[in-house]
Parts: sequence; C-alpha cells; structure tokens
Amino acid sequence: LVPQVSGKKDVRSDLSGDRSTSDVGCECRVPEAYGVPCLHNVAHAHAVGIGSHDLFHMKDRTETWKAQYPDGLEYPMLSDFAIYDSDLHDPLL
Repeated sequence: LVPQVSGKKDVRSDLSGDRSTSDVGCECRVPEAYGVPCLHNVAHAHAVGIGSHDLFHMKDRTETWKAQYPDGLEYPMLSDFAIYDSDLHDPLL
C-alpha cells in the first residue's frame, strides 16, 4: 500500500509483471488512463529500490524506438519546400 498524495487513504500500486509485456497499474487508475506511471508507482518503486525509468513499458522507452530506426529519422525542413511557389502562399501575410 502506498499513501495517497492527499493523505486521505492508501492505494495499491502494482509493479508486478515484465515491462516488456505489461504496464504498471494502480488503484488511482492514472497508469491505465494515461499510459504512464503515477506518483504512487514511483513512490512504491523507490521504496523497493526500483528506478523510475524501469516503470515504463519497453515500447515507451527511447532506446526501443531508436533500435527500430538505427539510421535515424529524417524530417524535411521547412526550407526544403517551395513555400513561395505554393498556391497557398499569400504574399500579403
């Protein structure tokens, strides 16, 4: 049980499972609603010696998407487009 932030009651924080297959859970429902660990999960992890980074599902970690795109991602720069030649360009703006 982890104390509620308001101090009114205790909640159950669930850190069980493998972060490669499951997310953390909590009675406050924040992890289920937003897909990120709540303060209760962080407090629970800290109390048992788990780093907050380890609370995130593998799919949500930077190293996972970097591994999926080993050559990086290329985003076109605004200057790469012929804005002034576009039908949408208004020279009065």
